[in-house]
Amino acid sequence: MPRRPLLARPVAVLTAALVAAAAGCAGRTGPAGGDGVDSTRAADLRLEQLGPPPVLPAPATRPAADGDEANSDPPLEAIELFARARAAGLDGRRFLAVALLEQAVALDPYSYEVNYELGRASRDGVGYDPRAAAAFERAAALDPARLDAQLDLGRQHLARGDPASALVRFRLATLTTEYADGDVRAAEADFLFAHSLAELGFDRAALDRYELLAARLGHGDIDRSAEIGDLLTARVLVRIGDLYLKRGRRADALAAYAKADA
Repeated sequence: MPRRPLLARPVAVLTAALVAAAAGCAGRTGPAGGDGVDSTRAADLRLEQLGPPPVLPAPATRPAADGDEANSDPPLEAIELFARARAAGLDGRRFLAVALLEQAVALDPYSYEVNYELGRASRDGVGYDPRAAAAFERAAALDPARLDAQLDLGRQHLARGDPASALVRFRLATLTTEYADGDVRAAEADFLFAHSLAELGFDRAALDRYELLAARLGHGDIDRSAEIGDLLTARVLVRIGDLYLKRGRRADALAAYAKADA
């Protein structure tokens, strides 16, 4: 039975559609508002004006064994390699962990856990690493509804200088159940989502997202300790103030900065 290809194509199509839609909206000319600013330029667009919301693609699946309708089990050797890699990682032997995980992926390419761990072990700091990006890409294709894979792949796109592809990943991250349940990384998803929008010049959409994140943090909707929540809220309020200032809303900017300092 032929293996089902990993589903990278739907996200690539989504990226192109998002950028094209945004470029089309930004390029249209409309009546200026009362302040003389073209209301349809990119900086004034809301998120819903950047095209239809994405849909999480169907996951790639392990092919069934011959004569068996159920998915085949992973090889025992791959499980052993994965366990040895985790132990090596805990001992600080990153290169050994990567080598073991690469062997495990070769034996069990349809394991989300093995591919995701290979991505984590491969990256060095916060910079772009093509091997890590490829592993996260495979993990996200295998289980698109996992918050971690979408976030870490989006971070790789940002590190590579590709905020448009990063934006798609962060937007998909906000569709996961873990995000809706207030997972500890949900705040990261919103923050990087807003950051990518701002990087692409969509200031209004970025501001809306930062404000949403500030409200979620204020209501305790995201799993954070009180101290970390306060620090993150202050950082978000500074970003909000910066965008207010950029949009000429000086009084609102000062109020946001004052809240960040409180």
